[in-house]
Amino acid sequence: MVRARLADPAAEAFFFRTHTGIEVDVLLRLRGRLVPIEVKLGVTPPDPKGLVACMDALGLPRGYVVSMRREAVEIRRGIVMCGLPDLLQRLQLAP
Repeated sequence: MVRARLADPAAEAFFFRTHTGIEVDVLLRLRGRLVPIEVKLGVTPPDPKGLVACMDALGLPRGYVVSMRREAVEIRRGIVMCGLPDLLQRLQLAP
């Protein structure tokens, strides 16, 4: 969040949850756009249903799963699983 605020002082982080309990860990508002982000410890692609539900509900074109994975992989159309350094670069937040 510190890097996001440095890039965009109006950046905010939210939590997304539907009435049925589907969740997304972080919904980042950055430069006027919403970016859904799931955080996972492993490197195996997770079930993306939370991201898909969030993206569908809010009309978002892409989402991210941040993990310990070294190389980025698209786990579903519009959903990329990558490491934190890669995500920072994709969001133009890398130092």
